[in-house]
Amino acid sequence: MNFLLCLLLTLVPGVAWENPPENSENKTQVGEVSVEIVPVKEKNRINYDSQRPLTYDDFAGRPDQQNPGVAATHSVISIGSEMMYNQEGFSAQITISVFMDSQISWMKQEGRYPNVLAHEQLHFDITAYIACLMTEAIKNTTFTRDQFKQQLKELQEQFMRMREEMQQQYDRETQHGLNKKEQAAWAEKISKDFAQHYCY
Repeated sequence: MNFLLCLLLTLVPGVAWENPPENSENKTQVGEVSVEIVPVKEKNRINYDSQRPLTYDDFAGRPDQQNPGVAATHSVISIGSEMMYNQEGFSAQITISVFMDSQISWMKQEGRYPNVLAHEQLHFDITAYIACLMTEAIKNTTFTRDQFKQQLKELQEQFMRMREEMQQQYDRETQHGLNKKEQAAWAEKISKDFAQHYCY
């Protein structure tokens, strides 16, 4: 049996103010917002890369022996933002990172099989796929100065729910990878969907 322990970490946007107007009357002013996928540089964090699949050694965490599963992937979507005012209005830069924390992810010795690794890889793929959908949503959102933080928070929450629901559905329908037919169907589905929204 395979088991997923996979949490979404969203960083509360850090907003930097550069000469904000004290009494601006136009708080609904539309801003220029850009979004970019960026890698993280912290040790033990494996950035998502479709050309770099997961390996057994990436699962460096201590296995949970009380857990009936044989592996757990901790994949993360991290979001940061910086907002700046100028005389014309405001601009914001949003960054999104997708990575696996290898010190929390684990795999028992009896789980070191290609089918288990493939199942965990697809969990990581799903996280990256949701990050791309969120990137598209951010690009298509009209942000206003007074609602920027709230709008971004709502998008984070929306895609966090979507991601968790998809991850749970994936484990449920594939029986944590034991159902080979469903596992193959999910692999094909994510491959096709991801290809239409690829953002890396």
